[in-house]
Amino acid sequence: MMKNAVVLAGGGATGAYHIGVLKALSEFCPDVEQPFDIICGVSAGAINAAGLASGSSLFRHTITRMEYLWSTLESSSVYHSDLWGISQHFSHLNQAILSGKSYNEKNMSLLDTSPLLDFLNTHINFDAVQSNISQKKIDSLCVTACRYGSGQSITFFQTSADHNDWYQERDLEQTRLINALINLIPPDVLKENRPDLYPLELMEITPSQSIDELASRHLGTLPRNMRRLLLSGKSDGISGNSLASYLMFEKDFCFELINLGYRDTRHFRDRLNHFFNQNQTHLEKKNGL
Repeated sequence: MMKNAVVLAGGGATGAYHIGVLKALSEFCPDVEQPFDIICGVSAGAINAAGLASGSSLFRHTITRMEYLWSTLESSSVYHSDLWGISQHFSHLNQAILSGKSYNEKNMSLLDTSPLLDFLNTHINFDAVQSNISQKKIDSLCVTACRYGSGQSITFFQTSADHNDWYQERDLEQTRLINALINLIPPDVLKENRPDLYPLELMEITPSQSIDELASRHLGTLPRNMRRLLLSGKSDGISGNSLASYLMFEKDFCFELINLGYRDTRHFRDRLNHFFNQNQTHLEKKNGL
């Protein structure tokens, strides 16, 4: 039987959109414990992925809790926005760049995100991830993060002992090359020699409205120093609204994104039902329901 996977993209505060999508999906399958076998996330999407993978009850209960957290979120829970904190952090960043010496990668981020660490440790039960894997509620959790010093994106896997080979480091470019070569093999030859390889169904849900435009309506909710930073950036040709959508961890903006994701996904109910049927795991029948 095929396994279902979800990939939650990055985008800072736009991670609230994921919650709206998952909320609608949870209403399609109210009695399912977990519709996804493999849960993947990038950056902010990795936070949602960890929250999803650590759920200890029905899928809809997990999403309800995650929705509450995003709906009550404030920027102060994610990064320091006071003038002294920003100045100190940028001073450390400039020193690291100009000196060319060994540096602490924590100081290479544009903002001090130490509050986020406290928030995650408070609201995500990381031990529950392994427990859910051991109980076969999920198969794997994959989180992708960027290493500031090199710009390299690295994906970390947590999975069962059945997939020990994934503990080995893999090069993404090599994987892409292998995939490209596979496409050159005639389908009948490939099917005969590698029956375990087959095309996968893919469904993508993206915002139906411009996130930048939504962010522009909520600029006033940002901490004052962050508003000044964004407005100063416009003179350099940087879109303040685009940057704001990444930094605006404020409940009103997040609430609007949740509603947008919810509405968008409601329109895809039939396609979602078809998608899960194609993968032989119809939502209403998964987990023996």
